[in-house]
Amino acid sequence: MRMMTTPKFRAYCFIKRTLALGDYAPGETLRIIDFAAKLKLSTTPVREALCRLAGETLVEDEGGDGFRVVRLSAAGVADAYRLEALLIGWAIERLIQFTIALEAQAKDTTSAPAPMAFIALRQGAASSVTRGAMAAVADRLAPYRLAERDVLAQWAEEDRALQHLFETNDWRGLGQLVRRYARRRRQSAALLIAETELRREARSRARKA
Repeated sequence: MRMMTTPKFRAYCFIKRTLALGDYAPGETLRIIDFAAKLKLSTTPVREALCRLAGETLVEDEGGDGFRVVRLSAAGVADAYRLEALLIGWAIERLIQFTIALEAQAKDTTSAPAPMAFIALRQGAASSVTRGAMAAVADRLAPYRLAERDVLAQWAEEDRALQHLFETNDWRGLGQLVRRYARRRRQSAALLIAETELRREARSRARKA
């Protein structure tokens, strides 16, 4: 059976996805009437959706001019990468503690436990508060992550290395790599911002053509 959603939730999901995909760069104006036309909705649910996104600090209200994608400074981008690394590092520490507890438990039982990584992931290494904070930071970093492949050499190799360490349950190695990963991006914050600006200007020219 098809799940019913409200017009406001439809608009919210659609706009948030366009931001995550980089369809609108930081600093770019979001016209309520354009989204209403695309979604075949009135402007009211679109405005309500944008207000919710403003509450998540992904967009900002420009008053009569509509809304605009939040533009971070170089320090803001660097701080977001730093915060993400801290949150991920904390979650990894929780995984390490959980794995140690499972190993101790396995010594006291004759039953064959499920793979520890599967159990840890199923039960959740981090609290809902931490997961929410991690998601919020990831949303803020979305446009700058899209610029990473054009700014950072070996970004794909880093992603593969992170995935390998995760899949092999090398939590300490993963924690060390996450810190290096975040440090590189903090150091390149100004370049990432410059790349997002170039993309915004290119899209603006294309729309005017």
